[in-house]
Amino acid sequence: MLATVREVYVIWFRNLGAWLKLMALPSLAIVAAISAFRNVSISSDPEVDQIVVNLLLYILTFGIGVPAITAWHRLILRSKDGTAGRYRISRREFRYVALHIRFWVAVTVLNGVFLAVVFNLFPLVLPEFGNMSSARSVLVPLAFLTIIGFSAAFGLVFPAAAVGRDLSFRQSAQITWGNRWRLILVSTAASIPVALFVYLLSSATSGIGHDLRPIVFEVVDELLNFLYLPTTVGFLSIAYRELVEKAEAAVN
Repeated sequence: MLATVREVYVIWFRNLGAWLKLMALPSLAIVAAISAFRNVSISSDPEVDQIVVNLLLYILTFGIGVPAITAWHRLILRSKDGTAGRYRISRREFRYVALHIRFWVAVTVLNGVFLAVVFNLFPLVLPEFGNMSSARSVLVPLAFLTIIGFSAAFGLVFPAAAVGRDLSFRQSAQITWGNRWRLILVSTAASIPVALFVYLLSSATSGIGHDLRPIVFEVVDELLNFLYLPTTVGFLSIAYRELVEKAEAAVN
């Protein structure tokens, strides 16, 4: 487990220049989007406005970020490929987006069904269901656990798409069967150093943030999320290499 976590970070630091280049366009997109969406108001509820803005930011930055994500997959899995580590748009990127949409639809539906059951069967436990903050306190950890579980089962489809392979969600689930707890543990362990760094940096600069223009603080806060890309994408690439490519090589 530790060897995989170490490899994730070794790959990242060895290719730091390539990572910075790949992050350039998505970073500019975030700056532009936050500036454009800052004063968006579609309802009388500020919380609803913030949710809409966050959703728009996610859609925009993800769309622009997909070529960077697939490039990082290829940098690990196809280091000798001419497109490895390069920002480009092709059929592979469109397939990656399609798979990602299906993944999130499944996560959303599962969470929705669970919430519907919980809030209908336990109204005494959660009487303030109509309150958005109360609903979010249940939804956020639930979504987090669902994403981790789904990623462990179905995550191999993403590096496969990045290198031009057609791997279905069912095939990914079959391949990862018996290794899911290990995948969850390694994925979590790989993210802990970045999460700790982001937390410490955010804590150390929380006072400074009040002295800066709010938009600057928002941009920096959003950009920090890019620090998770080399660990999450790197982990999935290594898992794909070990569970799919090495297994195929052994058979052949």
